[in-house]
Amino acid sequence: MKVVAVVVTYNRLALLQECIAALRNQTFSIAEILVINNGSTDGTTEWLNQQTDLQKVHEENKGGTWGFYNGIKNAYRFQPNWIWIMDDDTVPHTNALEKMLFCLPNINKFGFLASKVIWTDGNEHQMNIQHADTKHPDFTSFQQQDITLIQHSSFVSLLANPIAIEQVGLPIKEFFIWKDDTEFTKRIIKAGWYAGLVKQSVVVHKTAANFSVDMFADSATNCWKYFYGIRNDLYVRKHIKGYGSYVRNIFKNLSIMPIKILLRRKSHRLPYIKQVVKGTFAALSFNPQPEPFNQ
Repeated sequence: MKVVAVVVTYNRLALLQECIAALRNQTFSIAEILVINNGSTDGTTEWLNQQTDLQKVHEENKGGTWGFYNGIKNAYRFQPNWIWIMDDDTVPHTNALEKMLFCLPNINKFGFLASKVIWTDGNEHQMNIQHADTKHPDFTSFQQQDITLIQHSSFVSLLANPIAIEQVGLPIKEFFIWKDDTEFTKRIIKAGWYAGLVKQSVVVHKTAANFSVDMFADSATNCWKYFYGIRNDLYVRKHIKGYGSYVRNIFKNLSIMPIKILLRRKSHRLPYIKQVVKGTFAALSFNPQPEPFNQ
């Protein structure tokens, strides 16, 4: 069983070092650790170049999605059985990989498996809650095997099946940030693959706080990100959930959301309204297609 880990990093050297240390110490040995360095300027490049056991790709920062796209694509050079994907602020428990690989006698029917994601205090991380697919006909049988079938997952400890990726294509690099993992994992499930949460596999997502994305409470600094969040969410709705959901949410974004922002945000209301409107109109012509995988 050959596993290649893919870590995407940008200007978080201390966290990256902690992530790499955790990968090196896994109870199941990782064949290769591949780090995609998105143009870091904090000493990450120099440190990586000193690590003889790591594979590295240094590139300009074109967004986190480009990093995951490029990382998964490069991972195929090593002919893996599984690709373990994560951000640089992910710190897996020592047995996290082993628990996923040996959770079932035959896991090859799964397009991906995901770890339970907690914050530094041990509570479930609000940003990475996986929603159970209770309507799946095999949900109960897998629950009895301690596997929860899920609707999608983030890139915070995603163990992806290369055969599924060859079938559905790579992450859509044009997303830049946000919803790229949702679209990618939903696309795998839509193609007929199983998707499972392995609760015995645990990773710590070391964000500054335990939070989920909240347009009504987020800071002015993060305002720009919601352009991509709105645009990419509408793409997912159109291609995964259906045209009805897509159209309904266009009207919701242009009519109801500005009023909600005015009522619920305490400051920077106009900048947030602008991002919602800009993202919605951008979605009307935003239609990149998944790139087929070609070895």
